[in-house]
Amino acid sequence: MKFAIIGCGEIAKVHAATISKLGELIAVCDVDLMKAKAFAEPYQTTAYNTIDELLENEKDITIVSVCSPNGFHAEHCIKSLQAGKHVLCETPFCITGAAAWQMIETAKFSRGKLWLAKPGFNSELLATKEKINSSSVQSFQVILSRKTNSSSDWRNNIFPGGNALLSYFYKEIDSIINLLGPIDYAKTIMAPNKDHSRVEEKGVSIVQMKSGLCGTVNWMIDSEAADTNSLTLVTKEGKWAVDELLNSSTDYTSIYQNIIKEVSDNISPETDTSIVTAVESIEKIFRSVTPQIAEAS
Repeated sequence: MKFAIIGCGEIAKVHAATISKLGELIAVCDVDLMKAKAFAEPYQTTAYNTIDELLENEKDITIVSVCSPNGFHAEHCIKSLQAGKHVLCETPFCITGAAAWQMIETAKFSRGKLWLAKPGFNSELLATKEKINSSSVQSFQVILSRKTNSSSDWRNNIFPGGNALLSYFYKEIDSIINLLGPIDYAKTIMAPNKDHSRVEEKGVSIVQMKSGLCGTVNWMIDSEAADTNSLTLVTKEGKWAVDELLNSSTDYTSIYQNIIKEVSDNISPETDTSIVTAVESIEKIFRSVTPQIAEAS
């Protein structure tokens, strides 16, 4: 099966290595053509610097893996689907709920498959979810922090990064939603960044899930921060930490094997719409920023 990769950053290297074991990588694309050529060389494949040129010239591609910066996911997925390709999108899905649903609708009308490369709902997570459902959880607290080293990293820019939760903590938020359900309401305070083009450095949000359960989400990115991903549930019996579930890694080999099987078996294209939930939940957090803070930032 023939693949193309859009975006030649660090995560694309993982995709390329996996593809080379299970299929054939026939084209890569990056806005930096020299970067694309250097990426393509070990795989003896073709490099492009626009997605339009790649899709126009490479008619044999079956699946496009979108590994570009967050803010370009929607455009690159939609163009690939409209060109008749199936698409695997790297996390986060995109940066707005509206864009996410446009991607879903494009997949539907293009009769293409659209997947998200995220950790699976493993047996440990499922067992914990069942335990949560059967216990008397009163509230919860999420604490997320990430050390950031590069001031030039696109993830730290409002575009194409979106915000810190999308760029640095999307998988953790997705795990929390898998455990506790989607966010229904939020009220958020963020520390404004002096550079208006940069994402927020820290924030705290009081959230209510659709189940009615309430809690707080605290996050911070900083060059001095220690990496922390913690979820504490408060029950009638006391506190219960489930931190290890927020650190699950993505099994790319399994993802690609499943994708190849679905396409090979000609399984009817039907996108799992639950992949929109994390984007919409994060969007609710950022749309609820207090006016004073929003104006200052």
